Amino acid sequence: MDDRANTFLSPMTFRPLRAEKFFKEAGKARTYEVDYDHDNFSAKVHKIWHKTEKTPKEKERTYTRAIPGLTFDAFSWFFDLRAKEDFKPDEVHSYYIDDGWKLNRVDLTVVGEERVLTPMGWFTSTRFDFTREELKATHKKSDGKNIEPSVETRKEAKPFGSVWLSNDSRRIPVKVQ
Repeated sequence: MDDRANTFLSPMTFRPLRAEKFFKEAGKARTYEVDYDHDNFSAKVHKIWHKTEKTPKEKERTYTRAIPGLTFDAFSWFFDLRAKEDFKPDEVHSYYIDDGWKLNRVDLTVVGEERVLTPMGWFTSTRFDFTREELKATHKKSDGKNIEPSVETRKEAKPFGSVWLSNDSRRIPVKVQ
């Protein structure tokens, strides 16, 4: 396995401008390059299936797809979560995430405060349990311009894991499970 990713963020909004991902798993390799156009509710995806022993020819596909207005990539949503001031138990923070592969909504529910032991010592942290729901967005237009797309569920939400952020001003991710 050889997976790599780059995220390029707007310094003003922390929303992604571009995301690049390279996966090499089980003898197959592919790249996703995504350019986000939040004002027009779209993402241009360039997908490359690389030539390997299992796939003798390289294939490419470029397409544009609808995204909700506040869509993040696989990493940038985390910056938004870290920037929030306070967390209250049972509060839910939702993020649309499009990484060039699938559109998902991640819902993070605040579980509460926990002390977490790490190799760097103990951290008082906030725990979030999260679910992921696979979605499909469909372009909508008004007066010839893209507007917020309609979004429907492809696969129902399922528990996906937990993350702990330190409660200090740094909001360090101290544990992911």
